[in-house]
Amino acid sequence: MSSYRQCRNAATFVAGGLLLPLLSSSASEGLTFSALRPSARGGHVQPSSSGVRSLRPVSSEPLSAASLVAGSAIAVAAAAGLQNLYKASKTVQRAVAKPVTGHGRRREAALAGLVAAVAPPSLQQVSAEVSAPSVSASSAPAACKIQRVVVDVADEKALQDELKFWTEGCLMKVLGKSKESATVGYVDERESNSFALEIKVDPGLKTRPRPHLLAWPDMQPTVNAFNFVQIGAKESVFTMYEKMNGSGGNVMLGDARYMDVESPRGVQLRYVPSDSSEFQLVSLNIEVPAFVATTKFYERTFGLEEISYTSPVPVGELSVFMKSPAGGVPLLLTPVPDGRIKERDRDEFVNFVFTSPNSQKVADLATAAINLGAEEEKAEEEREKQKLSQRGVQQADYVRQGTASKPAVERVGKQTRVNDGVNNDVIIVDTADLQSA
Repeated sequence: MSSYRQCRNAATFVAGGLLLPLLSSSASEGLTFSALRPSARGGHVQPSSSGVRSLRPVSSEPLSAASLVAGSAIAVAAAAGLQNLYKASKTVQRAVAKPVTGHGRRREAALAGLVAAVAPPSLQQVSAEVSAPSVSASSAPAACKIQRVVVDVADEKALQDELKFWTEGCLMKVLGKSKESATVGYVDERESNSFALEIKVDPGLKTRPRPHLLAWPDMQPTVNAFNFVQIGAKESVFTMYEKMNGSGGNVMLGDARYMDVESPRGVQLRYVPSDSSEFQLVSLNIEVPAFVATTKFYERTFGLEEISYTSPVPVGELSVFMKSPAGGVPLLLTPVPDGRIKERDRDEFVNFVFTSPNSQKVADLATAAINLGAEEEKAEEEREKQKLSQRGVQQADYVRQGTASKPAVERVGKQTRVNDGVNNDVIIVDTADLQSA
């Protein structure tokens, strides 16, 4: 047997002893090495849904002492490289829980080439650089503005409880009210800097099952799709604690910088002292496998642009902070592990309302964004199949894992209704129609 084959076989043999503990430890910590199995040819690693099994030499010929030493050196180097890749993948995995205080650190997400060797598809996707191809002036988004977030309550009493919290606890005023709904905010919705919270009565909520609070079988708590709405006022955190706690709110955590609170209905709120009473941002949780595609969809359809997050108040690492050129509150998209979001048809979030000078154009842009996203998805699938083919795996064995982004759009009367790809609904109305209402 040649010296080359001797070294290669020794490297494979020693690598088994060095790498299997690492792979086993990784799998137990949540990283899915679904593409590892011994080849029929031996020694070559191939994809399999059965997980890690074993590694064995290419040949059963005896190994010389010299080749074993040389092969050991190769395997040690390989193991060290995989250890670094494993650490990099864990950096991405921890991103959903570790606070970040600036725009630059989100660029840890540009680990696609580094993590691809060991990370599962969900982490590979979020590690990709979040960027959209340039668009021509004719297809430029129609300057959507985030105007409202809509939540539901079960009955009129629940509506009154919710109104008490938002007006007395959060110092908002009622902008409009009927028996079935109410709108609260700090300024009139006809003003350029306006944003409002709409509370709708939905009697069906009384018989609707509650969302699951624990993700099975991960045994991890679930989170709301609507992450939180952030507000500010001149009062200190301690003053607002008394107001919110005394008006039906449930203060969960915080410090002198900020405070996280839950409304009587369960709407998540973050309070940050400010020079004026205002809505500061709204935030959504997005499943990791669909995060990049969803971010691109918001850019391409609604014209939102990524901006720097400079607040000292922590948010999830790898979050993307976006704002519309038309003004309004920014949107914070935060990636969370797949399977950890509560059932969207059971939670308190109903939909967003965006305004646009031309809601029909938004529908056209959404259609174009859906088609472009499908093309990108197909191209990505082909690349993954090619990678598998290079490792001796049949392309038919490729199966996409995790939540997939599947946006949709329709026109209903004068409105455009959009599913953002992960079942968060957005209704787009013409600016003129909202201002005349």
